[in-house]
Amino acid sequence: MANPAPLQADGPVVYILFPCYNEEEGLEKLLLRIQRIVRLKQWKYRLVIVNDGSTDHTREVVESFMGEMHVDFINFDKNKGVVAVFNTGFGHILNASVHPEDVVITIDSDNTMNPYVILDLMEKIREADVVIASRFVPGGMMIGAGYRAYLSYLAAFLMRWRVNLPNVTDYSIFFRAYRIELIRHLWKRYQGRPVEGQGFSCMANLLLRIYDMRPDTRFGEVPLVLRYDQKKSKSSIRIFETILGYLKLAYFRSQ
Repeated sequence: MANPAPLQADGPVVYILFPCYNEEEGLEKLLLRIQRIVRLKQWKYRLVIVNDGSTDHTREVVESFMGEMHVDFINFDKNKGVVAVFNTGFGHILNASVHPEDVVITIDSDNTMNPYVILDLMEKIREADVVIASRFVPGGMMIGAGYRAYLSYLAAFLMRWRVNLPNVTDYSIFFRAYRIELIRHLWKRYQGRPVEGQGFSCMANLLLRIYDMRPDTRFGEVPLVLRYDQKKSKSSIRIFETILGYLKLAYFRSQ
């Protein structure tokens, strides 16, 4: 297959950020589907894949796509955690982005999230600043989640009870779209660390930071069916650390 044509300087770019930790099976399936989507829509795009010290063949999977798609690969020799992954990925994207209408999409790499929901995110971002793929709006749900479902419902309950951001029901999901200029302002405000927090609660804290910085931020959501039954790798979530992080956010609004 021929190498992808180089990106042009004019016009917005869709950046898709993937955090990876031992996702060789899920990531390959996900990238094949992403490849179809960007061809269908003919977007200017770039994939930014951050390998967080994987010990399987995640790196080789990424490298196998680098001649076929626009891929920037960032490799950590050791596992650094989700905070470091997102801060590094956002920083890389901000350095590359030149158009004020660029969009950043973040998605988990385990193929539990239908990438065709990206089409819904991109449609919704026309009238919003942040769009979340939510399990808790009509049409959204979790399948095969087990104990993770209880943790997700607990996090959603705490955030909606204590914080209740406008038009937000799902605070912990990775799958979102952001306007690039919003991330750029957040990056400057927090001196290169827009993402901060304990465990996966850092994703909820990111929403709180955005709202505190700009209370007029337009949040939106689209439904997501999260398929944990398709997950092949072990979960990397640290349960007690994450629960503690949500409790701190709910009661102390960690900044």
